[in-house]
Amino acid sequence: MDELAAALAFDRGLRARAARETIELPEGLVVLHEELPRLRYLNALILDAPLPASFGAGSLAGLADVRLGHLRHRHVVVDDGPAAERLAPALLRDGWSMERTLYMSWRREPDRPPRPGVGREISEPEIRKLQAEIYGEDSESASPVAAALIATLVAGQDAVRASTTALCFGAGEGDAMSASCTLFLERADGHGGIAMVDEVGTLIAHRRRGLGRAVVAAALEAARRMRCAPILVPADADDWPRKLYQRMGFEPLGRQVSFTLTPAR
Repeated sequence: MDELAAALAFDRGLRARAARETIELPEGLVVLHEELPRLRYLNALILDAPLPASFGAGSLAGLADVRLGHLRHRHVVVDDGPAAERLAPALLRDGWSMERTLYMSWRREPDRPPRPGVGREISEPEIRKLQAEIYGEDSESASPVAAALIATLVAGQDAVRASTTALCFGAGEGDAMSASCTLFLERADGHGGIAMVDEVGTLIAHRRRGLGRAVVAAALEAARRMRCAPILVPADADDWPRKLYQRMGFEPLGRQVSFTLTPAR
């Protein structure tokens, strides 16, 4: 299995273990979490790679309606990046949104060391509190609806960490943590196997201080110490963090594409 295939399989495993229900299909897998129905990550249709040439935008939309029709959204993950680009024009015309995830693998030493003494392993309560603060900054209001969404997002990350071996990391000045990430591990004993650095986030007021680099570096060092290989990180293909990861020694493997539709009620 090549590294991109390993990354896609690892991501699928994270979703499947955290879900409450999985349904295997000829085309791929459905993951569902009835307690967290608003979370796209845990309520999705995941399509295998390679995707047949005969599978078009209408096939994707129809299958999503059948398998995800009880939800407020349709979220479809296409592991076949080139096929997803083929489907994209028709889906975008029909109102779907599109996100590209770039999977990267650590290959070389970082361009420079992180700030010393600011990144460390932290506890579940610490990362839960920090993630709630980070999600809260992305919310447009302090309404009860926004608070409920933040709680749902935190619960979703709890579910993923609870179902896969995971270590939490934070970075900040003094005892106050301002950046966090999670290191997911393939092996239950925490030695060897695939590792993935994910859930990376920094509070807005503390960005551009090297804390994101420091927290990723702490997770990377832990994975290297446990002799994990490959060590992976997913990044938004259209956003700046991928450039940070490249400077830290991660190189692109390939893309996974997600399409989302929220039908009118």
